[in-house]
Amino acid sequence: MTNVIPFPAWDVRKEAGDNHEQRVRAELRRRLWFPSKWGQELLDDPVKAALQQTDSPLRREPDIIAARGGDTVVGIDCKGSITGNGRYNINRKSLAALRMWSAYHRLPLYLVVSDLNVITPDEAMAAAGVTHLDTAGAYLRVPRGTGRPFDAVFGPSRAVAQIRRLAA
Repeated sequence: MTNVIPFPAWDVRKEAGDNHEQRVRAELRRRLWFPSKWGQELLDDPVKAALQQTDSPLRREPDIIAARGGDTVVGIDCKGSITGNGRYNINRKSLAALRMWSAYHRLPLYLVVSDLNVITPDEAMAAAGVTHLDTAGAYLRVPRGTGRPFDAVFGPSRAVAQIRRLAA
């Protein structure tokens, strides 16, 4: 018996990540947010490939920029990984780059994990018991359930909002 959990191949992770990102964008639209693709999604393939060979934080930009109400803008990075041990695996380099992005652009940054829980980078670090992002270990293992439900951060879907209005 081993506690090593096999890591899926890159193409499997990429497909799961793309599907998760599409789901997050759809859920945001249902809540009257306007999500826009961001980060590497906007780059041509040769630039993406070259960037992947570097250690630049530019590799780890948020997946989505979303706006609501004309003056609310947030960055969102979609994290599709929940391990068999019930934890979210969040890459330390990605987390460090996203924290820098949020500080530089002065915008909130949210991580949306595969169960649609929403976590800030600081919440992820606190839940993992980390106060400084060093290079020890590639991933933070954040306990499942950390953060808040999607609806608590981005509001209920239009259908839920309509039902609540009718019930009031």
